[in-house]
Amino acid sequence: MRLTQSMAIGPAVWWASAGRAPSPRDALGRESLTCEEPVSGASVRGWQILVAGRGTRASAGYVESMHTIARGLLAGAAGTSALNIVSYLDMALRARAASGTPERSAGRLAKAAGIDLGGGDRAANRKEALGALLGYATGLGVAVCAAPVVRRDAPFAVRAGVLGAGAMAASDVPLTLLRLTDPRDWSRGDWLSDAAPHLAYGVTAAAAFALLR
Repeated sequence: MRLTQSMAIGPAVWWASAGRAPSPRDALGRESLTCEEPVSGASVRGWQILVAGRGTRASAGYVESMHTIARGLLAGAAGTSALNIVSYLDMALRARAASGTPERSAGRLAKAAGIDLGGGDRAANRKEALGALLGYATGLGVAVCAAPVVRRDAPFAVRAGVLGAGAMAASDVPLTLLRLTDPRDWSRGDWLSDAAPHLAYGVTAAAAFALLR
């Protein structure tokens, strides 16, 4: 009895046939590479199981990773939206101006990277846009990094607090390192203006993670 291995060009397909010549094309009309060396049926089945098992595990791992990243992006987007809403509500209620720290941080980072933002209004507009983008990147990045480690069995308050504190640290620590702000000099109102939006971020992101199972 002669068994033939055939690997189709495209998806890897292993098959065995007895007493007949292999077809040069598969059912879809694709050319096949064939090997006429006699092999045992057990060997062919073993390769089938091994290849299929490895492919299944790799596919499952890839899908799980993409699912985790997607959960983080969605939760981060929801949390960032809540943060912005609370920030604007605070500005409206207290009649305070928007913080210029994001623009200054964008300008400082662009200068350190050797990026010319232009001059005058062009530079000011670019700094404003880049500062907003940095805020969104921070909100999305915190949630994506937290997605693999957020425990669903942890109390909701703990998850919300951890996410809010993480977002606050990711925002304030770089600004402190750039010497654009110093939390030691903040007033009670400054702390409230910073903590309330990040708390809203944590609560909303934690709720999103709970829904995105």
